[in-house]
Amino acid sequence: MTSARRTAAPRSPLGGILLVFLAVTLFPVLDAIAKHLTDDYHVVQISWARSFFQTLTVLAFIAVFVRRPGRIVRTRRPGLQVVRGLIMVTSNLLYFLALTFMPLADTIAILFVSPLMVTALSVPLLGESVGPRRWIAVGIGFVGALVIIRPGLGLFQWAALLPLVVAFLFACFQMITRGLAATESPLTTLLYTSVVSLAPVFVAAPFLWTPPTLAVWGLFACMGILAGAAHFALIKAYDFANASTLAPYIYFQIVSGASMGYLVFGDFPDRWTILGTAVIVLSGAYVAYRESRAKVSAV
Repeated sequence: MTSARRTAAPRSPLGGILLVFLAVTLFPVLDAIAKHLTDDYHVVQISWARSFFQTLTVLAFIAVFVRRPGRIVRTRRPGLQVVRGLIMVTSNLLYFLALTFMPLADTIAILFVSPLMVTALSVPLLGESVGPRRWIAVGIGFVGALVIIRPGLGLFQWAALLPLVVAFLFACFQMITRGLAATESPLTTLLYTSVVSLAPVFVAAPFLWTPPTLAVWGLFACMGILAGAAHFALIKAYDFANASTLAPYIYFQIVSGASMGYLVFGDFPDRWTILGTAVIVLSGAYVAYRESRAKVSAV
């Protein structure tokens, strides 16, 4: 493997779909570990563990599989790389805090308004044109999020705002990723994101440190390895299939998240969460479909 940009046409949509399934299965396992650890460890320490071991995983991968590692370190847009990494660490902290109060499936479902936010942000930030049907779908998707949150109801309704903030940050994260894709190797971006997201929590963690047991060190390492593997699987998926092909399968993370939440914590989504999730998924899938049609028409 080299750090060369991907120029070949997608080779195997099935390969890309399988990689997406792998990634969205690994992420909820990571989330479940983080949620379990929030009972005894500060979210800053948990975020440090994820970023630290993810960075080690990425560095080990580069050392073993990349023939010319020096190229990976070079970036033409260091400012955007830093901003992307800072967004990642901020969203991690807020997401782990949300997991302290909310069921895993609810948190993941609300996060999936992020693709709808990307569509909305593409107008002022990228100057893209969004038709009335997509705007309606975006609005309906946000209604789905409100169905899950149910403002004014529930003990921790304020905490449900946290994944909404994380969804917005992740939308910004995706917009920056689009900007970097033209000039940067995916592995370069993954390396910078890992290192930059580690820096703030590396400084703060010692002040909030709880000595981990050997078993917890193992869970810390698992978080980083899973994060690195899942992110890389997503990156590689786009070597095999187009974004419009893969978009619907990413929503499988809601299913895997609900399954993990039930198996580990005994949490099963109630009917309102299921309804809100269905609205978000259908809205997001429709937006992805309309965007793919718009791209075909523009060719």
